Amino acid sequence: MVNEKRQKESIEQFRQQLHDVASRSSFLSPEVIKASKMLDRALNEYEESKKKRTVNAN
Repeated sequence: MVNEKRQKESIEQFRQQLHDVASRSSFLSPEVIKASKMLDRALNEYEESKKKRTVNAN
């Protein structure tokens, strides 16, 4: 559960970072693309760990 909480906090931080960067840059700027990829990676890791928790619970 602690790891899940940490992952959710990271996702929220990446979301905020993407929002901040996108609000002052073009959506196609390298900064926005980098922030988007970081958020995407964090979301993918969260989903993967969620699947593992579900499998281990059964």
